[in-house]
Amino acid sequence: MRRRTCDHPVQVEIRGDSPSGFRQDDCDYEVITFLKMLALRRPQDDVDTQLWQVRARSDDSPERTYELECDHGRWRMTAMWC
Repeated sequence: MRRRTCDHPVQVEIRGDSPSGFRQDDCDYEVITFLKMLALRRPQDDVDTQLWQVRARSDDSPERTYELECDHGRWRMTAMWC
C-alpha cells in the first residue's frame, strides 16, 4: 500500500466523540474502524487540532485508510492509502 497526500475539504458526521462518516464532493464515506487519533490542544498558542486515521468505504470505492484533520472545527482529508 502507498500513502497519497491530498488536501480536500470534507464534511464530517460525529457520533459520540468520533467521526462516523464523511463527505467529500458528492461522495459519502462510511467509517468502518478507527486506527489512530491524536489531539493537539494548547489554548495559549491557539492550537486546536485533531488528526484521525480511519478505515472507510464508499459506494464507489473499496475500503481504504484515510487521514482526516480537524483544525479549529474545519475538517480536511489529508491523505489516503491505496
